[in-house]
Amino acid sequence: EALGSVKPEQQTLPLPAGETAPTPEPPKIHVYVAREPDLTSAPERDRQRVQFTPDPDGKRGGQIAVTDAIDAATVDAIVAVVPASKRDEVRGQIRQHQQITMAMKAPSERGQVFSVPRLCLVEQGELELVDKGAVSGDFRWDLLDSPADLSSFAFREDAMTFEVDLNDNRVEYHLIKNDAITYLPGFAQDRTLTDLLGWLDQNIRDPQIKQPVLREWIRRALDGLTNSRGFSLAQLLQGQFVLRRKLQEQLEIAKAKALDDGFQAVLFADDSRVVSSMDPGYTFTYPADLSLYPARTYYEGAYRFQKHYYPMPGDLRWKSDSGKETEEFQCARALDMLDEVECWVRNLAHPSQFWMPIANARTYPDFVALLNDGRLFVVEYKGGDRFSNEDSQQKRAIGELWAGRSDGKAIYLMAQKNDAGLTVREQLIRSIQG
Repeated sequence: EALGSVKPEQQTLPLPAGETAPTPEPPKIHVYVAREPDLTSAPERDRQRVQFTPDPDGKRGGQIAVTDAIDAATVDAIVAVVPASKRDEVRGQIRQHQQITMAMKAPSERGQVFSVPRLCLVEQGELELVDKGAVSGDFRWDLLDSPADLSSFAFREDAMTFEVDLNDNRVEYHLIKNDAITYLPGFAQDRTLTDLLGWLDQNIRDPQIKQPVLREWIRRALDGLTNSRGFSLAQLLQGQFVLRRKLQEQLEIAKAKALDDGFQAVLFADDSRVVSSMDPGYTFTYPADLSLYPARTYYEGAYRFQKHYYPMPGDLRWKSDSGKETEEFQCARALDMLDEVECWVRNLAHPSQFWMPIANARTYPDFVALLNDGRLFVVEYKGGDRFSNEDSQQKRAIGELWAGRSDGKAIYLMAQKNDAGLTVREQLIRSIQG
């Protein structure tokens, strides 16, 4: 929020297509000091950006003009020669100056367009954006091919049920010796297996599954419990609510598996017609307006990012609770320091950001970079404990597909702390160089 507040107001006219605004002159501030600062430890560039003008009356002090961003050591050297009563105020002025300078240098502030191709299917010569759960038009699946796995369903004869009451702000409870008779009178005596089947059929529904199919799927599940595993009708009736939950879970699992198979077929089959399209209307473009970047927090670390598309990366922790640099920050810093990178953005897990589809969700890569040669570079960072899990495998597969269908215009990397002895920086370089 502060970054949006400190930027100077600028009245600009729309630029012609393909042109970007020139970088404005960096802002300048003036600081009165008691004596000339010692800049021998400051970077060479800062000695050009900090100009000392002696007091015209011949006194020892004078005025410093600070142009552009300066190093933290240079800031300390300046503050050291400011009267003690003014040091906090001057440090705040320099901090604001740094924020304004960084904001003005950001590619988004210069009007640079940052667009990313998205995965599309080619259907009858037309492009169709691929989203989560995408399947072919002739996709069909049969629930009966996925019998319910009720191996975890069990009945305990020694299970106990308690009734809990609140009596004058005091909690009291007592044992119910026969919960079926107390709460569900007549269950074992009056109801049949057909009644249980009908109750389950009414309470387990999915609009995508025809009722006769669902009913037969439930019947087969009950048949397996009674004939194969020896459950009595009384036991099934007493556990009917657990049974309903188990069957609903199995239904969702079967459905997710079928949709995943359909998704894999439409995207990864040898004859799939998938492309990474840069056609107008099918690309994702980051909004240049910082207020539309949906960051919950902004980076506050000591390292100064030079190439981020916005003035500051969003939702990027510098250090963990234990005080160590986070691995995602280290990956972002390595990306920022690469000569091959023109600019990059911290892509946020938000519907308004760049996403890729997986079978039942959308995945939001951690970083998207524009290289100097015009290629796009998408980087997902995963800790070593998550690199090989199923979720990461799905993300890696779709990312590599996105890059592979880009006609050589995009690269994808799922980086980790150590890959066959390579650091994150070395992994980034290896991917860029191919």
